[in-house]
Amino acid sequence: MRTIAAFVLACTLGVNSNVALTADAAKDVELSKAEATVIANRFFANEIAVEGSVTEPSQRGDYWVFPLKVGYAGNVARDPILVNRYTGQASWAGLAEHKARSGRSKSGTAK
Repeated sequence: MRTIAAFVLACTLGVNSNVALTADAAKDVELSKAEATVIANRFFANEIAVEGSVTEPSQRGDYWVFPLKVGYAGNVARDPILVNRYTGQASWAGLAEHKARSGRSKSGTAK
């Protein structure tokens, strides 16, 4: 009886530790350059929506960094789009100022 109980306990611990390892592994998975590019382009189109484009990214810390070329001349913007390599969250430091200048509210509609 003790042997069966020990076997069941060992199996239970083994299954639970595999689940925990799988959950930990998901945190270590990072976005590829192609996936981050899709996110940055979508963010640019939905949130910034001016004449321009994102350029070739580089990695800095936990982020893919996408410089922006804006306007017809393609001037490089001061602030790049950042895409977190682990969460996929996109951000741009100039977003609040851009929305204020363009008259867009946080929801994206005109004031």
